[in-house]
Formats: sequence, structure tokens, C-alpha cells
Amino acid sequence: MMAGCGSSNPAPRTEVQIPSDGVHMSGAITAVYPITDNATCNVAMVNADKILQFKPNAKTGAVIGLELIRYKGAGTYAPLDWPPYQNSAAWVGLIGGHTWRAFGGKVTVTSDVNGKVSGTLEATGMQEVGGTTTVNASGSWRCQIIAVSPSPAAGTLTIGSPVPPQVLAPAKVLPAVSLCSLPIQIYQDGNAGPVFCSNGLNVQAWKFFALLSPRMLGLDPTSDANAIRAAYCGDEYNNHATNPQEESAWQLAAAYYGWSVNTNPEPAIANHGCV
Repeated sequence: MMAGCGSSNPAPRTEVQIPSDGVHMSGAITAVYPITDNATCNVAMVNADKILQFKPNAKTGAVIGLELIRYKGAGTYAPLDWPPYQNSAAWVGLIGGHTWRAFGGKVTVTSDVNGKVSGTLEATGMQEVGGTTTVNASGSWRCQIIAVSPSPAAGTLTIGSPVPPQVLAPAKVLPAVSLCSLPIQIYQDGNAGPVFCSNGLNVQAWKFFALLSPRMLGLDPTSDANAIRAAYCGDEYNNHATNPQEESAWQLAAAYYGWSVNTNPEPAIANHGCV
């Protein structure tokens, strides 16, 4: 006589619900980055790779950042890792507070239509920069791709409106060159310019790069090649500046402080990386 058997059907799987109102953070902080933030995205070219760079518009509270490598529109970008440009990357944090970076997880782009991009972020155990705490992040985001212009070819510089001599933050000294003002454009590689006018250093470009490259622009006339290289790498690692952006920041700082062309760290970093 055969013994009775219980049901062998597996229990139904519980689908994880991803929040639709923004990116929810838990762990060391409990916060929500709202999907209604009006974030922008920039599609840049770095070497042969297309990169989608997510730029939040939050002024207070929670904030996120995304950089999707080899971007091809809708799809999954995984695994996340740090630093960027080897794998796609994500970070979360509080404005004016700590930042946590993803060393795993995924970003999914669910839609990319007419310049409007949306998707989700899922990452656990995100690690605190300069600390030991962790944060989990899960939720939805969206952004509007901003218009970009082709990178300009070398040519005649445009004369700008003269600007009186003044200290430009984060610098602590007066510039070694004249100052001018011209509107800037964001180029296809994520860079921006012009950084110079025909009559001096463009203060509009300086203000733009001061947010991306505060270490480079915050040096001084006596900074040597080692200090400049450390600032270059620090801006890329901590402020998510790309190589083209940091190259422009070096051009601005070299003119502002009167550095020699030999202080350009790009060739050494191209050969040896940031170590």
C-alpha cells in the first residue's frame, strides 16, 4: 500500500514592489529622493563609449547620482561598481551630508523616448564614503536629457564682456590673467565651454567647473605636479568629474594661477591611472 504524499508545488513567489514615487533609502539614513525632482540627464561620449549621466536638481534632502556606461537606451545596467567608467555607477546621500556608493545592484532604464528617460535603481549594502555605515536604495527615477552641442574645434576665440579682477571661489588669491564673461554650452562629451574668451578667462566656465572640480580650482600658484594630479583624481573620484571635464578644469586653473604647461597631469594619468 502506498503512503500518501504532500503537495510538491512550490510556494508562490512574492514580487518585490519597487517604489514609484522616488528612490527610497534605508539603513544609516531613512529618506526618499522624489521622482518629481525635475532631474536632467546628459549623454556624453568618453572614448568610444556613450554614457548617460544623471544630474539631480534637489536643493535639500536626499539626492542620487547615476552614470550608465555603454548606454543604449532601455535595458539593465549591472553590476554597479565604483569608480565609474569601468562599470555603471550609482550613489545616494543627503545634500550637505554623507554619501554612499554602490558596489553591486542594478539600474534598469524602462523608457527612453523623445529625451525623457525613466527607470529604477536597486542596490543593497551601499558603502559610506569615508565611513563604515551602509544604505539600501530602491525606487524609481526620471530625467530630461538636456540639449548638447558638438565639441568645438580649435579656432578664433570670441571676445567676452570684461570682468573686473576678483577672487573666484574656491580660489583664495587674485587671478594671474584677465577675466571675461561668455555664456557656456554643454558639449557631447559632457564637457563645457568656452573656458576662455579672446580677452581672458571665462568666469561662467569657472563657476560651472567649480561645482565639478573644486579640488583643482582650489589649489594655488605654488601647487606642484603631485598636488595637481591628486586634485585631478580627487575630483574624478569624489565629484564624478569626467576626464574631459577635469582637463578643462586644469586649463582654467593653469591660466588662473599661472602654472606651466608641464603641470598637466593628463598624460601621466592616461598611462598610470589614479593610484
